[in-house]
Amino acid sequence: MVFSSTIQSLLIWVVDFGVGATKMRFWDPGIVISSGVRLFGSNSATESSTSDGLTVERILGNQWAILDENGSDWKSHVSAIARSIHLIKKRLQWKKLMVKLDQLSAELDKPHIWDDPVHTGKISHEHGSLMGKVKEVKAFEQELYEHIDMVKLARDEGDAVLESVRSRF
Repeated sequence: MVFSSTIQSLLIWVVDFGVGATKMRFWDPGIVISSGVRLFGSNSATESSTSDGLTVERILGNQWAILDENGSDWKSHVSAIARSIHLIKKRLQWKKLMVKLDQLSAELDKPHIWDDPVHTGKISHEHGSLMGKVKEVKAFEQELYEHIDMVKLARDEGDAVLESVRSRF
């Protein structure tokens, strides 16, 4: 399967956060596919998934084996990426982060927020920082879901060429 630079960034992010990922290669750097990721506001975030409802949590629940990176089993690659996304969320303390983001959004929605510009600046800065993290992780998830849908579509359509290209992460 061919992943764009967003997935490359995910893998670099995993390494940068000290997750211990080494020799991870799930993409062909010669081919870049536009992900068409839609970013969202903090309060309007909905849980994204594949067209048939597959989420990172459901992928993890399936306990698909992670094979050697040279293998062509797309489920193995999907499982490895889902585990990386899950680990990033764990490191970011995702549930606490989302609660904090909602609190900051509520604070920014108050009518007299600009009465104290210094306080507002601090709140706004923190909100923006957290939103950036959420958008990055959501973009990783969305791109993963789009690629899963493409593999399934190729299989449904019997497109052996697309399926073989897509299954080579």
